[in-house]
This record gives sequence, C-alpha cells and structure tokens, in this order.
Amino acid sequence: MRILLVGEYSNVHWTLAEGLRELGHEVNVVSDGDHWKGYPRDINLQRRSLGRLDTLKYLWDIRRTWPKLAGYDVVQLINPVFLDIRAERILPFFLRLKQQNGKIFLGAFGTAEGAGKVPRAGLEAGGGILAGGLPFVGTLGQRSGN
Repeated sequence: MRILLVGEYSNVHWTLAEGLRELGHEVNVVSDGDHWKGYPRDINLQRRSLGRLDTLKYLWDIRRTWPKLAGYDVVQLINPVFLDIRAERILPFFLRLKQQNGKIFLGAFGTAEGAGKVPRAGLEAGGGILAGGLPFVGTLGQRSGN
C-alpha cells in the first residue's frame, strides 16, 4: 500500500513510517521536521521565516513538490494545519490532496494553532469534514461517533 504522511509532531509520522515500512508498505513523510527539532522526513517542506521572500519560496517549494504527493492509497494529515501557512488558506491544498489520492485521515496531534480558522465552506457537502470541530476518527468526510 502507498501511504503519505503529511506534517510532523514529536516524530510521530516518522516513527509510524518506519513501522509501516517494516510491514512492507511504501511510505513517504512530507514535513518541515517539526520546525527546530529537525526530525527526519522524505520530502522537506520547511519555511525559513514569515518574511515575504521566504513565504514566496515556501509556496514555490509546495508547488514544485505537489506532483510527488499524488497517487497514494492513504494520506494522513498530522492536524488541520498540516502546512506552515495560515489556517484559512489550507482548504485548496486539502482539496487537491483529496482529489489526487485515496482515503484521507485527519490526525489531531499537537496544538494546531488556528485550526478553528480552517474554512468550512465547501466541506459540508462532502459530509461535514470539519463541521462541529475535532476530533475526527476515520476518513475525512465521514464523521464517526455522534
């Protein structure tokens, strides 16, 4: 199975990737290494600063990397703010990941600052992905529990 793990928090995705690889799965971790902690990753998406030039470079790096993030059977996002951009700008990236891959799972690791600002527009039609807030267990778009 091809698995993509997006984002990092306390090395959880890298550790998960190692275990899944031992089980014979093809796994890639795309992250910034959890900022200053510098955890290992297969695809580096690190934003150097919040300055305009570094922001443009970071967005360019995302665009350049995007073709490598397609064709996975399973994608797990570390939390609703899985890229180092403002939460309200995440939606297009999420929709593109959803479009070009199989099932997507949303983790609730760490403190996703700004997660309440993730836009809900366009998500309710798919089953209310973020409607009602976190936590979600299971496939995005299919809320489990109550």
